[in-house]
Amino acid sequence: MAYEVDIHIAFDTVSWKFLLLVLTRFGFHPSFVGWISTILRSTMLSIRINGKLVGFFPCSKGVRQGDPLFPLLFCLTEEVLSRGLSKFVNDKKILHMAGLHGFLTPSYVLYVDDIFVFCRANNKSLRNLSTFLKTYGNFSGQYVNNSKSNFFTMDNSARFVTKIQCILSCRHGCLPFNYLRVSIFVGAPKSRFLQPLADKVKLKLASWKGKYVSMMGQIQLVNTVITGILVHSFNLYK
Repeated sequence: MAYEVDIHIAFDTVSWKFLLLVLTRFGFHPSFVGWISTILRSTMLSIRINGKLVGFFPCSKGVRQGDPLFPLLFCLTEEVLSRGLSKFVNDKKILHMAGLHGFLTPSYVLYVDDIFVFCRANNKSLRNLSTFLKTYGNFSGQYVNNSKSNFFTMDNSARFVTKIQCILSCRHGCLPFNYLRVSIFVGAPKSRFLQPLADKVKLKLASWKGKYVSMMGQIQLVNTVITGILVHSFNLYK
């Protein structure tokens, strides 16, 4: 089974107490932890009503996505999730998904708040995974959004799917699907699987045609933007 875990408004729900505790456990100096605490508590928000900003309100949790420091702090909190999953796998509380010819499959893929867990869909692994995610959410504020989470299996029998839904309380997804803006499919690549990637490239090229960009400028755009899109996809497939 592959389990795509969606964290409910991940950046806005991080517990400050949890974040500061993580920094302390990682060995950051108390002065640095104090500075981060001051920065967090200095956050103020206002809301726009009828075109006018109204009031300033203090925050009690969450990190600011626009600040270059906070994505790094967010990744440190996610390291707790990463190490927790690794420990459950090492302790055989979550069993590896079976691979071909003795190949050991990854137990999870984690990119910021995009989380994919791979495991056997037996009762033990499913219940331990569900319990771990709930416990992590209670400490960190990072709760699973079941309405946007999906699981994928090759066995689509009603009994098997219903068992997983009852334990994880999420939807049964189907292939192909997008992960990190790349189409994920089974078997040999077909043109319809890669068409969204081609459409994205065409859209970029079309938007540049109407602009007064020199030939060298267009080449530079292709080398940086288009090549970046393709390399990202090909690396993920690899």
